[in-house]
Amino acid sequence: MIKMSIENWGLDRASENNSLKGMINRAPGSTTYATPKFLILFSKSFKWRAGYIVAFDGDVLVGCLPYVEQPIVRQISLQARFTKRIYALPADCYCGPIVDPSLSKIESENAIVAMIEYLLHQYISVSIFPSCWADTGIDSAIERTRISVKCITYENAIKKLSNIKDSGELLKSYSSKHRWSVRRAQMRDVIVKRPDDNESLALFYGLLTETMGRVGMRPKFPYSLVVGGGRELIKDGLGHLYLAYKDDMLTAGIFTLAHGGATCWWLGAATRDRNAIADCPMHLLMHHAMADSLEAGFSFFELGGIPTDGLRYFKLKWGSELIVQPTYHIASNTIHRLFDLGRAVRRTFSMMQSPRERTK
Repeated sequence: MIKMSIENWGLDRASENNSLKGMINRAPGSTTYATPKFLILFSKSFKWRAGYIVAFDGDVLVGCLPYVEQPIVRQISLQARFTKRIYALPADCYCGPIVDPSLSKIESENAIVAMIEYLLHQYISVSIFPSCWADTGIDSAIERTRISVKCITYENAIKKLSNIKDSGELLKSYSSKHRWSVRRAQMRDVIVKRPDDNESLALFYGLLTETMGRVGMRPKFPYSLVVGGGRELIKDGLGHLYLAYKDDMLTAGIFTLAHGGATCWWLGAATRDRNAIADCPMHLLMHHAMADSLEAGFSFFELGGIPTDGLRYFKLKWGSELIVQPTYHIASNTIHRLFDLGRAVRRTFSMMQSPRERTK
């Protein structure tokens, strides 16, 4: 067993360390979310502290855990350390423990356990959302610990690109309905652009806001991250914006994040105009994004979760497969018992209220 030393690095130090950035580039399951660039942009936009827990074997850097620190607003503080929760980025941002690929399995597990236990000495809980398409080693590492873990899973759609030779074979891997939709968009003169200017990013964010508003929601990520941060991600080759136009009207857009071995769906938006949607602009955008990922040598294209039957149909017809995506919530046994007790008290109180009081 190797003896681990653990340090907590700020973003400035991490962004200047070539060993750390090299390890993130090489590690299976690494994504744009794990890079110092994304963490810096994320931290500035949300005003959350961010950094890396790093593991050393002697003087050699062997692992890291990117994180953001989110204040808990409505929580009674028993001690100062119980006022914050740590995230390996919020849900839907793939980020988990990263270890040097040259380590043995037991050495990787040692590094992961050491980093998680270090965090639990300082924070109320740790939430980790690892890449579901790669063996990150976190499952077996957690089994060796005595910490309390709650794992929430759901299905995720992943398109494997490593066994596809070219764009022609890629097109054949789609369902016949999706192939028809791609060709329809091409025949209807839908134009796809890959801009990197602030004006185009702002137009995309406006369409994203409109799209989310139709279901009573707001964009998960703020304007500063998508527009200002998006331009920096595109400039550094960590992201790509695809916009579909018909007769000079923006009809759909997607933003993907590309790093390591995978391209990840980040954001998507479409107009409510039924005539424009009938031209299948989203299908053409998806085809362009996958074709670019294939040409760039990426092994996977992540399409995200499938919370509705409609999204299940749309995403699986690209020739993708369902993979179980875990989210780990790690804390001491005492903390989880307190959380369970709090939820039970709230349920009991809710049942004691009259129906009129519940709807106030």
